[in-house]
Amino acid sequence: MAVLETPQRFEPGTAPFTRPGGQLLKWVGNKFRYSEAIAKHLPADFDSYFEPFVGTGSVLATVAPQRGVAGDALGILVEFHRAVQANPEPLISHYSSAREDLLRYGRAAYEEVKARYNAEPTPGDLLVLSRTCYGGVVRFTRDGHMSTPMGPHRPMPAEKLARYMEQWQLRFGGTTFFHRDYRETMAEAGQGDVVYCDPPYLHGQSILYGAQDFQMPSLWKAVSEAAERGARLIVSVDGWRQSGDKLIELGIPAGLFSRELLIERGGCMLRRFQMIGEDMALEQVADRLLLTW
Repeated sequence: MAVLETPQRFEPGTAPFTRPGGQLLKWVGNKFRYSEAIAKHLPADFDSYFEPFVGTGSVLATVAPQRGVAGDALGILVEFHRAVQANPEPLISHYSSAREDLLRYGRAAYEEVKARYNAEPTPGDLLVLSRTCYGGVVRFTRDGHMSTPMGPHRPMPAEKLARYMEQWQLRFGGTTFFHRDYRETMAEAGQGDVVYCDPPYLHGQSILYGAQDFQMPSLWKAVSEAAERGARLIVSVDGWRQSGDKLIELGIPAGLFSRELLIERGGCMLRRFQMIGEDMALEQVADRLLLTW
């Protein structure tokens, strides 16, 4: 999609389900490329929109709800979204300065940002690292430290990122963000609401944040309880891997979902990171969208 020279102007909840001109945080597994394909399956008559695993916020920014509730277990992501929503200028200024250092000093400057982030995470440093780390694989150790090395690509110009960020600020206008467990966010959804869940994927994502302790049966229980209260839910989950040779078993309770759709995603980004220079023909993946209505 072409960059918008002038950000679209609209009141939250009145925009069509079109994604912003570009993403803010590069993050493997994020749904930016597929956000429109997901959002088009939302009902047209929902009251409040809930995202309990908001992540980088791609689907949220595409929906741009008039009344939204978004949560995440990673606090620094929530801080980042709140900063974009309130005043993105400090983020852009920080990124612009760090980008100049990265272009001048390369890996040494990147390692300095990473060390600073690991000592005291800030939204600005998260932005810099996600835009410049290898392949967008934002990988954390169990103690919460980011461990991904610097990528070979040239960082996006700050002016271009600023145009994107202004669009996202407008689209976040109707949403309240929370740092909390997904079950707390889902517990608020009821009659007339819609919930989109993008939980950690079980296949190959153990190196990513939130995946180590996540239990799928707990999600199915929360989905069932929200559906009983009258909410409509969409869940993105593992589909097939290894170009269709491997179907991921998720223990989905019988009767919980009414429909299942498939979204082909091309080559697995994590495997691309692990198989540099190797043939990816046998590593194609697809996701499932599960709908309760």
